[in-house]
Amino acid sequence: MTVAVVLALGACGGDDDSPPDDNPSGPQVKEITMPTGITANSPRFSPDGLRISFDYGNTDQEDSLAVVDRDGQNLKVLADGCDTFCESAWHPTTQEIFFSREDGVNSVPSTGGTPHVVYEPFGFTKGLDVSADGQYLVFSEFRPVLLKLSDGTTRELDTEDNAYGLRFSPDGKKLLYFDYSTDTVRLRDLETDTTISLLATDNYLTSADWFPDGNRIAVITDDGIELLTLQAGGAAPTRSMLKEGFALKDVDVSPDGKSIAYCVNGRRSIFVLTGF
Repeated sequence: MTVAVVLALGACGGDDDSPPDDNPSGPQVKEITMPTGITANSPRFSPDGLRISFDYGNTDQEDSLAVVDRDGQNLKVLADGCDTFCESAWHPTTQEIFFSREDGVNSVPSTGGTPHVVYEPFGFTKGLDVSADGQYLVFSEFRPVLLKLSDGTTRELDTEDNAYGLRFSPDGKKLLYFDYSTDTVRLRDLETDTTISLLATDNYLTSADWFPDGNRIAVITDDGIELLTLQAGGAAPTRSMLKEGFALKDVDVSPDGKSIAYCVNGRRSIFVLTGF
């Protein structure tokens, strides 16, 4: 099912209804507003950075998977029947979008079409991501699972962590996620099967994503969106504030590292931060 809708696009200096920022050389926030009665969650940039997939939440029915141009135009609902939040991930070359649905992990062309199941889990799936080389899909079932897309073989990662928001590092060798069981942002090395904690936070909306250099991470904390810069030798990452705000969630860094998409809990907009 696909439905074309035109969205309103606005600029704002914050996550309230503040007027546009008068400083064009500083950080800017663009707001893509959904129709009345719709909430937006889990934004993900397309590989070219020109579109965003997201959870299209309708209070009167099940959540759907939708896409929209980053200028707010050409909104299209691609599939319904999603789980609680329709988390998605783009394949880097085929333009397929993988997403969590009631019958398992599905795939659908980003231009529209019939979804098909690529993995039937024993339980609810969350935290989808695709490696930069397009070979692996990762998601959390009871534990994180690596699915090889070419042949459907899987590798379950042995961990007691309650992993949310799984993200491959740009080189595909590490996984970044938020662990609900310890309230920490964690980094797992897929080659050595070792895990370290990067940041402790009691914010249940915390999520994180890589910048393309593989050394910096955008993370939502209690105070807003922060930049973590990894340090050599196991030293604690350095921290700096990119965007202050309350109840921010679902951070996603654009492929060129120049934009950050996020949502605000309970709001009907996707926000795109630039100029930071």
